[in-house]
Order: sequence, then structure tokens, then C-alpha cells
Amino acid sequence: MPSELHDQILSDFALLRVRNSKRLVVALSGMNTAPGRYSYYSSFAEAECDTLLLNCPDNGWYFGGLPFAKAHGDFDLKSTLSFLERIVARYDQVLFVGGSMGAYGALLYGAHFPGAEILSMSPEIYPGIRRGFVIGNCRSAELPPNLSRLFAKPDFNPYIIAGEKRYSDLFCLSDAPLQRTFALRNAQHLVPVVLHRYLGALGKVVDPIFSGDLGKILRPLAGNLLAYPEIVALLYLMELGKIPVARARDQLGIIPPDNYLRGYLALLISEIHERTGQKDRALEFARMARDANLTDLPAHFAHDRLTLELEGAPPEPIWRAYQTDHFTGQPLYDSCVRDLMLLHGDLPADEALTG
Repeated sequence: MPSELHDQILSDFALLRVRNSKRLVVALSGMNTAPGRYSYYSSFAEAECDTLLLNCPDNGWYFGGLPFAKAHGDFDLKSTLSFLERIVARYDQVLFVGGSMGAYGALLYGAHFPGAEILSMSPEIYPGIRRGFVIGNCRSAELPPNLSRLFAKPDFNPYIIAGEKRYSDLFCLSDAPLQRTFALRNAQHLVPVVLHRYLGALGKVVDPIFSGDLGKILRPLAGNLLAYPEIVALLYLMELGKIPVARARDQLGIIPPDNYLRGYLALLISEIHERTGQKDRALEFARMARDANLTDLPAHFAHDRLTLELEGAPPEPIWRAYQTDHFTGQPLYDSCVRDLMLLHGDLPADEALTG
């Protein structure tokens, strides 16, 4: 068992949890975390490491720095990195980790420390990207800078993980090297939740990262969408409405019939047909999406809902065989499960309304 942790409050935006380890995990909180609170307070409590928990004022995406003193004075990125240098110097091994806004911060701060490891989960490397979180949530006067320049450094090789169903996140990885970049099949934006459920605790990534074995652990979760950057671009541009549905159907014919990626594209085509009132075509492509990617519950819901609407009764609920425990806890996934249960009469309507 790891030794007891002792908390040292540095400011409303920085907390050091010490057990006198020679490893340090710098964990950067995600957006909308209140001052004095931290996204990963307990995540690394069982890992053999000290933990420096950081939060960012005003959803600032960390590029403006953060205060490290209880009496907040002026602060900027330079002073923040200088303070981090003094803390990091005490340790033999250092890992910067974060998700979403924290993922951006982990790349930005971690790049300053040669030899440090980085785990960046769903980073928005292009902060101005449409359908991303930065534009609607960053409350700083300026947008954070594009981080693609970091990947021009030959020694910069972070671990990056994103969900395949968040196409804007994958589009942001165009400049990232593939050796340590992973996309989780059917996952959305909240990668830390998936890893916590899959591993039992997010802190269980620490040893594999320092040993170089994280890729082996992620292999059962990983998909192959990153191997097809042209499909990533197609899916993202379709979400933006920049690809006509007829052209998207032509592209669907290029993807091999046994490749589950057909399901992602077919589901987007189905959604477009439904929005334009072509329910029969929508059901056709929803069925194709479900059959190509049976572990994607949103495809099941689209198919079963349209079947009920057009044929008067839902199909057999085969979705149950493909429910995945490690996605539980993600709002979009949990909502889809509830919708499927309600559609198939497994959840009382009043419970669905109050749940």
C-alpha cells in the first residue's frame, strides 16, 4: 500500500499531495472546476506518486498561467512555468496528465520539461475548431494558441488518447505522431471516465506510462480510425454540413464492407436523411450503421427508434448484448442506454422523466 498522503494548499488553484515519492503526477483539471476543487483529487491516491493538482481560473485553458500563492498577485505563463520548475526539480520521474481543457494544459506545460511524460486525453490542439469546447467555454480575452507547433519538436512524443465518436477531437490530431496516439472505439470526449471504468482507477496508468506499456493496456479499447485520416476529415466535415449527402454515400462505397468505420459514416448519413424527412432512407442507413458497428449503441437506438416509428413496433432488442460497462458514466452513453430501455419498455416513463 502507498504511504499516507499529506495535502499542501498552495493556492485556490494548486494543491500538492505529498507522500515523499520520487515520482510526481501533475494533474490538470478540466473546465468548470470551482476554485479549491480539482478534477483528479482521488484519481492517483493509490498510485505510488506525489500529485500536484492544478486548476485554471475562468476556464482559461492554462495558457495564461495560474496563481501559485494564496494571496493572488499577477501571474502569467512564464511565472507559472518557473514555479513548476522548482517543484519538478525534486522528482526523478514526472507525468503531466489531463482531459479536455486539462489535456491542452498537459501538452502546453509538459512540453516545457524534457524527459517528462505526458498523457493528454481529448486535447483540442486547434482551439478554434468548430464543434469544439474552447470557443463556447474559454472565458479569457483571447483564444488559446494552436499547439500543432509542439509536434515539430523531434523529441516531443506525448501519449494522446481521444474518443473515435468525437470527430472534432480526432481532426485535431492531424499533426500528432501516431506511435503513442490512440483513438478509443465508439468513445466520446470523456476519455478519463472510460479509463477509470476500464482500469478500476485512472491512477493505474502511471506505471504503464513510465514502463512504456500503456499501448498494450489500451489495445482492447482502441479502434483503427486514426489509420484513415481521410475518413476522419470526411466525418468532421459532414458534421459541419460541408459534404453533400450524395457524395458521402459515394464515399461509403469505398470503405470495405467488413470495416466497422462504415457504421460511423452510415449513421451520419441516416441523421441527414431524417432531418430532411426521408425516414425510409434514414432507417436504411441506420440499419447499415448498426450492422457494421454492433457495439455502437447510438446506432442501435437510431435503428430501433426509426423501426418503431415506421413499422409500429420495435425490433428485437439485440443492443443488450453489446452494452459496454467501461462507457458507463458518460452522460451521452448513459442517456442512450436509458432511451433504449424506454423504447423497449424496460424503463417506466415516469422514471425516465425523473431520472
